[in-house]
This record gives sequence, C-alpha cells and structure tokens, in this order.
Amino acid sequence: MNRKKWNIVSGFVLFFSLLLVFNVSNILNYFSFSKSEIKLKEIKSYKFNSKMKKDFIYSDNGRYYYYDDGSVVCHDFDGNEIWNKEFDEVMFSSSDSNIVVTEVHRGNIYTIDDKGEIVSSIIGLGEVSNVEVSKEGQICVSLADNKTIVFYDKNMKLKTRIVLNKGTIVDKKTNFSSNEIGVILLNELHGDTSTEINIFDTNGKILRKKVDAKDLISLSYLYNEYVLLYNNKIAFYDKDLKKVTRKSVPLRNIVYFNFKPYGFIIQNDESKNDDKSDIYLKIYNFNKNKMEINSKIDIKYDKISYEKQMYIATVDNRVDIYSKLYTLILSKKQKNNVLNATLLNEKKLLILEENALKIYEIVK
Repeated sequence: MNRKKWNIVSGFVLFFSLLLVFNVSNILNYFSFSKSEIKLKEIKSYKFNSKMKKDFIYSDNGRYYYYDDGSVVCHDFDGNEIWNKEFDEVMFSSSDSNIVVTEVHRGNIYTIDDKGEIVSSIIGLGEVSNVEVSKEGQICVSLADNKTIVFYDKNMKLKTRIVLNKGTIVDKKTNFSSNEIGVILLNELHGDTSTEINIFDTNGKILRKKVDAKDLISLSYLYNEYVLLYNNKIAFYDKDLKKVTRKSVPLRNIVYFNFKPYGFIIQNDESKNDDKSDIYLKIYNFNKNKMEINSKIDIKYDKISYEKQMYIATVDNRVDIYSKLYTLILSKKQKNNVLNATLLNEKKLLILEENALKIYEIVK
C-alpha cells in the first residue's frame, strides 16, 4: 500500500475511533446519571399560617409567588422576599411581562409589575372558575355559573361577553393566536346527555359547532389542530372540526392527562375489573405520531409535569423525579402531603406541602 492510501486509511480509522470513543463516553455518562440518584439539599423553608391549596403557588420569570393567610408574597429564586400584598383567595397566571392575580370569589383581576405595583385591574366580575392570559396580556375568563365567558384586550378593556343559553361549560380553551375560544358544553334532555363543541371568535360570534359523544372531557389546541380527550381515547381534528388529522389513540380508562412539549403525558388504568388497578404511564410524541414510552408503574400519580428535560411526579407525601427517558433518578418522601412540586431552574426544586414551602438544591 503506497503512502497516500495509507494516510487516507489511517485518517478514516482515527476518525471512526474518535467517534466511537465519543459515543461510548456519552452513553456511559448517560447511564451513570440515569442509574445514580441525585440528592436534594434543603436551602430554604417557610411555614404557612393557613392551610395551602395546590394552586396557591406559581413560578415565572425568575420569581415564585404564593398565597398565605390573605397575602400574595413574591420571592426570587434565592428565597429573598421582593413584595407582599393583601388579597382575598387567589389564582395565578401571567403575561410576558407581568403576574396576573385573580381574586376568585370577588372576581377582581389585577396585573402586577416586578415591583409589586398594580398596573391595571378588572373589578367585580363575580366568582371566577378559570382565567387564561396571553403573552401580550389578553384575558379570557370563565365565571363560576358555567355559562358566562368574558374576553378582555391587552389593555383590560372588555371586548366581548358570551352568555350561553343552554348547557353547562365542561371545558374552555382559548387560542389567542387565532382569536378563537373553544367551549365544550354538556347538554341534558329528557334524561339523555350529550356534549357539544362551540368555537367562538373573540367578538362572540360562533364560528363552528359539533355535537359529540357524552364522554368528551376536554379540548385543547395543537397548532392548527384540535386535540379532544375522551374517557377512552384521544382524537385529532382539523380547524373546521371535520377531518381527522391523525390516527386516534385508543386508551382504557384515562385517569390523568397533561401536555408536554411536542406531546402529552397519560396515565390510564388497563385493569378489566374494579378490584385491581393496572396503571400504565404513556408518553406520546406528536412529531412521530406514536407512544415513545409505555410503562407499567406501581402507583397512580396525582400530577406529572415535564420540566427542564425531567419528569416531576407527585403523590401523597412523595416526589419522584425521572430522566427524559423515564428512568427514576430520585424518590423523596416529605413529612406532609405534597400539593405541588416544580423545578425553579436546573439546580433548584420547590416543593409545596400542606403547611410549608421548601426549596432544595439539586446535587448530582
């Protein structure tokens, strides 16, 4: 073999050797991370004056907020208090620049800036059941009568008020990018029940309508598609609610559903009798149109969220953290029941208990 050919062969051998070493190294690093438990080091703890609810905590834009004993308190991720304001019982949401605080029973909605100053407000709507806020600050509200929806522009000026004359609202989702409000109504007639999907524009005009099966639970938006969740399947429809865009996903007894980037998380019970639970966890990928994970698990979680390429799952007094391929990397029991758990960033975990809030540093 002449020198030129030998140099080419040697170059290819060196290249593939380096590639192999790099891949093996990555694989070893992955498995060493997946199979070794991460540890949590407690760095902050707060005792509450009142009993907490899972919705009494919210984190966004480098800050977290909680409601305790008549006040909303704002902290940075290091636990330093930034502001504290008195409110009646609240729910949280946010736009790109501000936190939105809703007093549930009074129907007062406040937009609050970084310094804790009220920028704008809506007063006296009546009891509220749901608030959605766009990045630009538009607000869509469902009232607790399950018949009324109000929509406000980014300046908190009333744009439309929709009052439904028949049926009760089961679910409501707003697609702010296309200026549409999707509503599922439950209708009862002579003892028979059915569900009806109504799509309104943000001026209150009805655009589309579809009568559907009575076990329809919720409606969500996926780009230009509708995702419809039933008790035993997930179906996909085009923007006209006519053409099925993807193959339906059949499932027995859905007990939990939550979206994740480019997919969703499902728990379902595949047992064939009431005496035994047979819980499966499934991760569906929209891009591949298939289940990427389909694992039998030993417990039914109250909540599972996908954050910072990890799954955070809670049940009773336990928090479990899984890798993105659903390998268990931490299981931690608290003294009290866990209401919520969320990653503030890649290094800090917030756990909300019934009577306390704790922040942990994640140590690998």
